Amino acid sequence: MNNSGNTRSREQPAGAQAKPRVRTRVWPVAILAACSAILLPSGATAQDRSAQAPAVSSRPQDEPPDWSPGPDWALSWSDSFGGSTSLDNWNLSTGGDGWGQEQLQYYSPANVAIDSGSGLVMTSRKDGAEDQCWYGTCEYSSAQLDTKGHFQQQYGLFAADIKLPRGRGLWPAFWMVGANTGQVSPADSGEIDVVEINNQSPANVITAFAHLHNQPQYTPMYTLSTPLSAAYHVYEVDWTSSGITFLVDGHAYGNVATQAGPPFNQPFYLILSLAVGGKWPGSPDSSTVFPNQMDVAWIRAYTRK
Repeated sequence: MNNSGNTRSREQPAGAQAKPRVRTRVWPVAILAACSAILLPSGATAQDRSAQAPAVSSRPQDEPPDWSPGPDWALSWSDSFGGSTSLDNWNLSTGGDGWGQEQLQYYSPANVAIDSGSGLVMTSRKDGAEDQCWYGTCEYSSAQLDTKGHFQQQYGLFAADIKLPRGRGLWPAFWMVGANTGQVSPADSGEIDVVEINNQSPANVITAFAHLHNQPQYTPMYTLSTPLSAAYHVYEVDWTSSGITFLVDGHAYGNVATQAGPPFNQPFYLILSLAVGGKWPGSPDSSTVFPNQMDVAWIRAYTRK
């Protein structure tokens, strides 16, 4: 969620708009709109673990599936949000300074909860009158968490089981940035957006991003048969020293090569965010339902055996 300029990747489909580069004190943020799926470019090395395109299922929230990326991977870190101690693995953001994108929410730990049926619940609300934002009295509140200082990893498979919210002006994302964020420029810290939507593109279109050092961002997309908000999906990236592959429910739909050296030669930490408004998604309107929520059943990291 941390891009610069309005440049377009050569892999990006016509009509797609680049998301602006975010500058924050510690965390970046961003997304895009479009509706055509991008297939793996020739030469992609990632293995598609699905027999066919992802199928939407109504997942019992009290029984998360026994999901596994396969025998080639060893679990290195995970959080199943089984109790209040799960939040010990996370930093909870606080503040309403716009987060470099003129976002409208005030991030508050009060909007983060652990639910026995849904796991992690991040709620956006039309409130915040007791808090001050960059534009005055806050109109909205929401939530953001990150693992900086708790968990960071260089290369591997990163996956989360998420049910995304739908609504004009809502900006949910599962993303990763370099451990040196806040000490160097966004271009030098790097960013991988495992899934990030601005709710302006069709409701069934997945968008993701790789912000490449001194190169246009890479923007793979994939179209499901039903809205993303209708069910949980496992959003993944397979990150190696030479490239990044994007997957949903085991189905690989995008791959981009990365250059040697910065910024993708360092550990990255994880971020979950549900922003409201901002330069990329625009503001909520009368059709946006509040409260709204982003549900995360689990999040995991693996290393290749």
